[in-house]
Amino acid sequence: MTPEKTAPRRRDAAAVDALANALHMVETAQRQLRTRIAQDVGMNVTDLTVVSLVGDLGRMTPKLLASEISMGTGAVTAVIDRLVGAGLLDRVPNPRDRRSVFLELTDTGRAQLARVTADYRAAAEVALRASPGLGSAETAEDIARAAIAMTAHTMDGPDTPPTA
Repeated sequence: MTPEKTAPRRRDAAAVDALANALHMVETAQRQLRTRIAQDVGMNVTDLTVVSLVGDLGRMTPKLLASEISMGTGAVTAVIDRLVGAGLLDRVPNPRDRRSVFLELTDTGRAQLARVTADYRAAAEVALRASPGLGSAETAEDIARAAIAMTAHTMDGPDTPPTA
């Protein structure tokens, strides 16, 4: 092989290494941020995750919730009971299936989620001040596409080769 053909591979490997390192740093920062935000609103991280998911989707079944957060139904029931007891979630009858319920945020749950969203926006502003180049819509779209691709790859399993 000629040097011209091997150079891009080295550059690609360097780019992959740099991105892997950056992703690890972002994951660590995200975990710390999520823990602090959960503590600030008086929840644990699992409860915050549930409130965020239900808020994002508007309503969901306990079965879908269990699948989304990779928990068993018994553990999810305990989380739901805790959040219903705290006044953050309601169980609403499913009009199409009397055996099923939907989970919805209460007004208090929506207020908590608004607080959480404000905390994330504040963190995003800190990130933009530290790295102004992240401020373009194109960059945000690139990050979102990368997150979607990584999630899909993760859900397919670690032995599945990534797709371009």
